[in-house]
Amino acid sequence: MDDVVGNSDDHVLGSFSYNGAVVSGASYTRSESVSLPFDMVGAYSLFVVTDSGQRVYESSDGNNASPTSAIDISRETPDLQVEIVEIPSAATAGDAVVVNWIVRNDGSNRTNSNYCRTYALTLLEN
Repeated sequence: MDDVVGNSDDHVLGSFSYNGAVVSGASYTRSESVSLPFDMVGAYSLFVVTDSGQRVYESSDGNNASPTSAIDISRETPDLQVEIVEIPSAATAGDAVVVNWIVRNDGSNRTNSNYCRTYALTLLEN
């Protein structure tokens, strides 16, 4: 990653339209919420480009990008842990047994899915 605006390592976080003329000497203010990709972690530079589609005839397109602003992006992730497993102390081969367990998220963020699969219930012979 680098501070070069408009090259191949840029990640577009959003594209927004402005409808209306901007008269000479005037300006407009805009705020938008953008989502950061989950795999984007580390030090980045953020910039805004106006007239990115070059639809406005201007005296110069070379100044349409803002200076870059530094942003440090961290990731808060879930950490699922099995806390308790409850099983009967004895069972008969061929019968069904009830297994109860509690899973706790000890991480700093919610899971990124509403579906969580338990992959294996395994018996180890003593």
